[in-house]
Amino acid sequence: MGLKSLEEEREAIFKEYCAERAALENKYAEKYAEGYESRKQVVNGEVDVTATDANGNVVENPAATIAPAVLGGDGPAPTGVPNFWLQAIARCEPLAELVEQDDLQALSFCTDVRVTDDKDYTGFKIEFDFKTNPYFTNTILTKTYKVPNMFEPGEPVLDSVEGTEIAWKPKQNLCFDEKKKKQRAKKSGKERVVVTKTKKESFFHFFIAPDMDAFKTQMESGELEEEEMEELMAAFDQDYECANIIRHSLVPKAVLWYTGEMDDGEEEGEFEEGEYEDESDEEESDEDEEEDGDYKPRRGGKGRGGKKGMAKSPGGPLPTAGGDGTQQECKQS
Repeated sequence: MGLKSLEEEREAIFKEYCAERAALENKYAEKYAEGYESRKQVVNGEVDVTATDANGNVVENPAATIAPAVLGGDGPAPTGVPNFWLQAIARCEPLAELVEQDDLQALSFCTDVRVTDDKDYTGFKIEFDFKTNPYFTNTILTKTYKVPNMFEPGEPVLDSVEGTEIAWKPKQNLCFDEKKKKQRAKKSGKERVVVTKTKKESFFHFFIAPDMDAFKTQMESGELEEEEMEELMAAFDQDYECANIIRHSLVPKAVLWYTGEMDDGEEEGEFEEGEYEDESDEEESDEDEEEDGDYKPRRGGKGRGGKKGMAKSPGGPLPTAGGDGTQQECKQS
């Protein structure tokens, strides 16, 4: 048996492994989905729950312990868990770095976050559900990633990304400041109104998909300067890193992020074994990426050069869209 035949045999075994692993992943994804649906019902007040305090004691009148600001003045007491996803996101790094003060109110209308993997595990879709709000008309904001080698060892190859065009309500765009100004034509003297957009930092930029096709074309043609390429690659790295944080941490462990019990255990200057990379190795890796036509996201990139949007606050109350961060644990009865 020749070497080529051995390689073909190995490939056949790997395909069999991928098929069996996908079947196993799908089996347990359905089980997880049932739990996530129950969590959604509790968060949104769709089922009866028993509220308990930090010591596990039953709270007979939970609304009485919530600050008036959370209740919205003299209005009815909220059902479910107010600001659940807002607080979970604001505590979850590196997502917290993307959240700006202006985003808080909009994120308070988020009712659920889901991740659905493709059946053959060649990609995944992220969905954020929103109830009616004063910012946009979308009820679902999605982000879809195609990663054909999700089961293969080594760095993932990002094939394509699709986002959502957010239908902002007038004067409520959190991603861009819009200004109108009049322009007069020199010859005809006619006036026209021109709208200029100035980008501002916002969590909702996450739903704007990077242009993978244009990026690949520019890389292959050599149109990009080295500095421009590094900036674009850093943006792709941050985007894919955030997607994986949502997929592997925010969604499955949302309750722990909300309560502040989830801690990544990494303080400034603290490293785990195997995390340190020699600078020379990193430079060689960057050169390899530039020569390869497929874009491979680098893991562990830092968003915005370390800029913080909303600081993570493990265990303590966070500023919310309408309250003092008072929390209660709700258990389905």
